[in-house]
Amino acid sequence: MEDEEQTFMLGMKSLLAFLAVGFIVSTVAHATENGLSHYPVGVNTIANGILPPPGKLGFYNYMQDYDANSFLGNDGNKIIPGFHANVAVVAPRILYTWPITLGPLHITSGIIPTFLNVDVSAAGRHGHAIGLGDITLEPFHLSYWSPSHDLFVYFGPDIWIPTGKYNKNSLANTGLNYYSVSPNLNITYYPSSRWEISTSIAPEFDTTNRETNYHSGSDITIDAGIGYRPIESMPKLKIAVQGFFYRQFSGDSVSGQEVDGGFKGRAIGLGPQLSYDIGHGGIALKFQREFDVRNRSSGNRIWFEFASIFW
Repeated sequence: MEDEEQTFMLGMKSLLAFLAVGFIVSTVAHATENGLSHYPVGVNTIANGILPPPGKLGFYNYMQDYDANSFLGNDGNKIIPGFHANVAVVAPRILYTWPITLGPLHITSGIIPTFLNVDVSAAGRHGHAIGLGDITLEPFHLSYWSPSHDLFVYFGPDIWIPTGKYNKNSLANTGLNYYSVSPNLNITYYPSSRWEISTSIAPEFDTTNRETNYHSGSDITIDAGIGYRPIESMPKLKIAVQGFFYRQFSGDSVSGQEVDGGFKGRAIGLGPQLSYDIGHGGIALKFQREFDVRNRSSGNRIWFEFASIFW
């Protein structure tokens, strides 16, 4: 029963700290809305497929500090002189699983308001913005877990609404000024009580920024983590290798005309993760170093994540 409880309550499904690189890049200049993602690359690396059980409320909180000292072009070289960006994010997430079923499937709904502190320098200019970002709605997720509670899966859309502050003449903004939708798949598998394999697959599709007529191309992010509980006398402690793979698969455009060959973004992130179960939930601390970056800012992320299920 304890293993089953840990699987459910480790609910660190780590979804949507909600910003990642996107806001940073979009604030640098009009031509750098490219390669963006509302989905926060790298957030889902532990218990990705787990949602609250029926009739229960889940509270999650994601905090991220992202620091980047370069913005790289298509050849991997710096293209913005004097670039530096730091973004601090706090993103509480509330989920509720309805006490109804569709056969073996459960239904969960949620919302994620995001709060940001954005500081950007580029080409001799400086900008700062603080406040509410673009809110994420999770209208319905359909979830399944196996009778043995070793496999957890859910699928559903995340929808971003442009509620954050945006000014096309500002160097720093807290919003992207367009809608996005991501029909994402999330999976967690426990081969044993000591091992965890989790992944999320999140394609994203954007509308056009009406202030700039800029349309960011569609992309896909794959987050993943492999965790292990190494100390038998401390079964709540888990270490992991985790990261993300990001690729933009359609190009950016302005007023229907492709920008600079599409200016397709890409990046890979990798790093360690440490987590600990606490009651019906847990905490996680992780680091991600970016590499193979193109047409995006390049830097490091530190995450602190928390999850708790209210029974």
